[in-house]
Amino acid sequence: MKLISNINEGLLNLFSSKLRSALALLGILVGTASVVAMVLGGEIATNEAIKQFKTLGTDLLAVSVNESPKEEQKKTGSEDSLTLEQAQRIALSDQAILEVAPYVQLYNPMQFNGHELNGSILGVTEQFAHIVHIDLEKGRFVSALDGYAFFCVIGNKLYEEIKKHTISDPLGQQIQMGKNIFTIIGIAKPWPENSFVYANIDYSVMVPLLASTVVSKYAAISNLIVRIQPGTEIEIVKTNMKNYLDKYIANKQLFFRSAKELIVRMAKQSEILTIFLGLIGGISL
Repeated sequence: MKLISNINEGLLNLFSSKLRSALALLGILVGTASVVAMVLGGEIATNEAIKQFKTLGTDLLAVSVNESPKEEQKKTGSEDSLTLEQAQRIALSDQAILEVAPYVQLYNPMQFNGHELNGSILGVTEQFAHIVHIDLEKGRFVSALDGYAFFCVIGNKLYEEIKKHTISDPLGQQIQMGKNIFTIIGIAKPWPENSFVYANIDYSVMVPLLASTVVSKYAAISNLIVRIQPGTEIEIVKTNMKNYLDKYIANKQLFFRSAKELIVRMAKQSEILTIFLGLIGGISL
């Protein structure tokens, strides 16, 4: 009887103060919706980032080659860098490695018909397109047969920018990079930016890796991406790759990035972020 009496009293108070009850109910609804929105927003952002990695596949392993701190301080010692042949032969270091794509990244002034272009220059091989999934809208990609030839493939955003300065099809026209003139032989389709690759393909001019050494004396292979067999023990592949690279660039620092490990790490961060946002929303509510 006491419970029924309390319920009746509560309902009476609610109906006697309709405005206050409505405002309280509205506050609860808004607070609950805010908590849900915060949690969902964090999950969506993380899932989108993970989705970018999965578009390239989880069977990728990348290594960045940097100067060691001691070498930077002394500025002495060997200036050795990987040759294209040495980089490609890394596939022999482990049977699980299926493809190797070394690349060079440069920042040189670029012009088309006297107009400045904003973008980077990538010295690549044909395996690069296979591994990072670059599809062509027109023309062809660079190949091993091009060697030192001054050919290039342009990203889609650069293609759109070039079209503003010509009424002709950019395919077959020329871009000036420093003192060198390159002929456009291919145009890439839009490429979803991915932090696993240290370049935005849409704003890049891709040239044969050997030709990039002519564009700049500072051209050096500082990044490699390898595709490995699914289910491979990544740590073993890392060790074998490091042992191989130490034969040629022992004075350099190597930093490995695994797509599978990055996805797992981001998923854990997503869980922590969800809990954190939930706590903030709960306190606010």
